[in-house]
Amino acid sequence: MSIALSEDQKALADSVAAFTAHHASTTSTRAEFEDLAAGIWPVAWPALVQQGFLGLHLPVEAGGDGAGLVELAILLEETTFGLLPGPLLPTVLTSLVISRHASAELRERVLPGFVAGATGACATDPRGLTATRSGDGWEVSGTTVPVLGAVSAEAYVLGAQSADGTTGTVWFVVEGPQRAGLEVTRLHSVDVTRDIGEIMLSGLHVTADHVLDLDSERLRSTAAALFSAESAGRTGLPTPRCASSSNGLSRPSRRSSTSAPACSSAAS
Repeated sequence: MSIALSEDQKALADSVAAFTAHHASTTSTRAEFEDLAAGIWPVAWPALVQQGFLGLHLPVEAGGDGAGLVELAILLEETTFGLLPGPLLPTVLTSLVISRHASAELRERVLPGFVAGATGACATDPRGLTATRSGDGWEVSGTTVPVLGAVSAEAYVLGAQSADGTTGTVWFVVEGPQRAGLEVTRLHSVDVTRDIGEIMLSGLHVTADHVLDLDSERLRSTAAALFSAESAGRTGLPTPRCASSSNGLSRPSRRSSTSAPACSSAAS
């Protein structure tokens, strides 16, 4: 199997690099710091929707492009390298997990919203929440560990440890009217380009159709692949290729360094 990016993937990297150069000037991002930390969408969010980037990895039947994890990693690497602010990483992680592990009915209801610009937050650690069996589902209470994108999110993937100790971790989706049962507390972070918070639940009823067919190891493996792609964007060294930013200055850019096998193995 080739480890090089295909021509289509290189074209995607170029397209995303040009997008971030146009929409993420240093001046405009600095002006949004307070709003971003408070969970207010970045100014460039509607443009992300218009470009179809939020649905890149989602099924065609939901309005997405049906691309794979490699293409999603390219998106994250290039937007991070271009310093695009906002909750892109937590949003695409949330929608990816739902697209792969939710029931068909839940996917059909929730995924088109992500394509249209809805935001998400996905916990990767169930500590702090406890799930107790109740009827056909669970009642969940407690306070999560810090969750990236929690303040701005419109849909959540959360995990809770079962009270009976026999089921293990219950991973579930909170969306729509259920969000009224959450209390989100904003936390301060050194990264002021996006929000982070704790989520408190008090007897939230989670029906069986909102429970994901997912184990903790699979979730963390998927999250690690996407966080690694973002990290590559933060630390990657530029090549001589440059893109022109919206303030008329030239900023360095480079081909995505994403490795197809590394991302694919995390998604299998």
